[in-house]
Amino acid sequence: PTSRRTSSAQGQAVTLSTAGLTSTFMINSVDAFQNLRPGGDDMSVVFRLAGSTDIPSAGKVSDNNDGSYMVQYAITQAGRYTVSISVNGVVGVGSPFDLRVEAELADTSLTYAYGEFLDASTGKTFSVYVQTRDKYGNFISTDPAAFPDGNQNVQLEYCSDPNLGGTCPAT
Repeated sequence: PTSRRTSSAQGQAVTLSTAGLTSTFMINSVDAFQNLRPGGDDMSVVFRLAGSTDIPSAGKVSDNNDGSYMVQYAITQAGRYTVSISVNGVVGVGSPFDLRVEAELADTSLTYAYGEFLDASTGKTFSVYVQTRDKYGNFISTDPAAFPDGNQNVQLEYCSDPNLGGTCPAT
């Protein structure tokens, strides 16, 4: 029989994914002596968001009839998940795994800026805060190691000519 202890899950998508994108990983089923099994097992994969009481998500498991199973999933909420793999109703295959689902690219329609716009003028320092979200509403954050102070200095070009229609001339 297939061993839930010696079978394995392989692929980056076991531990890392991007919101909304279809991710895949493989499960290789073997017996207790590491012999590849022919397939036909009842494999299931469940994704549970950390700290959530929502119903967990299930991955789509396809039996390749050669001892390998392809798992596909697409999760839209960024965060940390626990991945549990069951073989014939019993959790195993090295699981549970910790999965990090990162936000997708920023969606400009869900991005907003706020700050000292009314006090902005040429040559004067002012603060502007920008909050970006992806198309699923996930906040996009930066790597704390890249910005240890929690902020970044950015130079903006300020245009105040109403005849330009809110755009700056190319320089």
